[in-house]
Amino acid sequence: DLTFSVTKGDFFIIIGPNGSGKTTLMKLMAGILKPKKGRLKILNRAIGNYTRKDLAKTMAFVPQIMPVDFPFSVIEVVLMGRSPYMGMLGVEQEEDLKIAEQALTFTGVAHLAHRKLDQLSGGEQQRVFIARALCHEPDIILLAAPTAPLDLAHQIRPMALVENLQKETG
Repeated sequence: DLTFSVTKGDFFIIIGPNGSGKTTLMKLMAGILKPKKGRLKILNRAIGNYTRKDLAKTMAFVPQIMPVDFPFSVIEVVLMGRSPYMGMLGVEQEEDLKIAEQALTFTGVAHLAHRKLDQLSGGEQQRVFIARALCHEPDIILLAAPTAPLDLAHQIRPMALVENLQKETG
């Protein structure tokens, strides 16, 4: 049994040992998994009442591990965060490019925009995935173990990015 609520603008962290269900909880909150029982509300609305597109506009999820097997450029990956706003053909507009560039700048990876994702370090990739989440322009960003793949020296930067985002946008 688990009950909690998070107030708008809060920076909320769920901690626990490996295998305790943190990632499962995040997947439930992101709508990737369906709850077998109980209630889950996002912004006072039952998660089952969201369309996939509406949920994607409301919430962005950055999983603990992201595959980088495809040779997408950084800008292409970040623009994937705009997919809930694009038409059926999925062609980005000038506004989408502007939002992606802002997200790249905010996360400090604008200079990598035309590099291939698989050529970046783990920390750079993590910042790209956070930039992609920012492109959703969500009310909520879920980060599953955002610093887990990083060495101690590089764990501070993603958390500082998220803290700055929380302070700037609530």
